[in-house]
Amino acid sequence: MKKILIYLLSFLLAGALGFGGVYLIKPKLTTKAPATGSPYVVPTADVQPVLDTIPEEDLGLDEVVAEEPAVLEIDITAKKVTRLSNGGFKVSGLKVKGGSGDNVKFIISDNENHIYESYDGSFADVVQPNARGYYNAKVRDLRTGKESAAKALYGFKELKPVEKLSAAELAAMFNSGTSSSMAPLRDRMAGNVKIKSNFPDVTTPSDVFLRVANEDLHVTVTSVHYDASGRADVINLELK
Repeated sequence: MKKILIYLLSFLLAGALGFGGVYLIKPKLTTKAPATGSPYVVPTADVQPVLDTIPEEDLGLDEVVAEEPAVLEIDITAKKVTRLSNGGFKVSGLKVKGGSGDNVKFIISDNENHIYESYDGSFADVVQPNARGYYNAKVRDLRTGKESAAKALYGFKELKPVEKLSAAELAAMFNSGTSSSMAPLRDRMAGNVKIKSNFPDVTTPSDVFLRVANEDLHVTVTSVHYDASGRADVINLELK
């Protein structure tokens, strides 16, 4: 009986010790990281929120951005180049594209040291002809000093001297009644030759040819004016 009690006490003591050991070990086991592939919750930490807007002090609200001035562009679509009897030219009609043309200067120049300036697009000086037949035209902003890209302005071809047409040659040409008779003499006449006659509506060579052909009129050339190259630019005549 005594031995049975000893065994029973030993069994209860062993059981008590076993239960206590499990209780002491269990908290340590729960602190281990989970095995690979097992769900694991990362402990949360204090996270500062991300700002969606830039602080006002970083916006540079006090900075003033200067606007770039508009790019100048010269407009030559309305240009007018008129050849004078002295061999020079009058130039007008230059403009600033998309602007009023205030505070600007128009400049035309060539490679023969000819330079002309204007503040309104019409040049007071007589522009001289040149071998190339054109000038480079540009506009300058007087406030900034900036200049536009240059554009070619044509119509300044230097004409070589020719033999002057006589009144008799011109009369024979008109009295033929056909405009084709003018072709051999065309180089000795100005491009914008004018006719002055006793008929107010006859102002061009074509008008003279039509009257002669259709009305059987006769032409008498009374006088001829020539430009600096010797070309006939004004022809005075009578139709009878």
